Amino acid sequence: MTVLESVLQLAQELEPEQLPYFLGQIEEARQIARLRLAPTAPAPAPPDELLTIAQAAAMLNCSKDFLYKTNLPFVKHLGRARRFSRNGIEEYLRKQK
Repeated sequence: MTVLESVLQLAQELEPEQLPYFLGQIEEARQIARLRLAPTAPAPAPPDELLTIAQAAAMLNCSKDFLYKTNLPFVKHLGRARRFSRNGIEEYLRKQK
């Protein structure tokens, strides 16, 4: 007899006053199994930092002119100023490898 078959038989044979405790134990086992099946959440991304054009150019090993002339996904426009997302640059560099 398997463990689950034993549990089913126990559910049929327990006295009615023992069933609430039994159901609580079954629910605890169900939640533990459910959590084990759930994928783990990814680690949260580090807080982003907005870089100046000089910092971004150094990180990307390119010229400031290239950054001004190229439409890149990690550029943030703050009024007339351009800032560059550090997280965006790091992701861009990972994809380039």
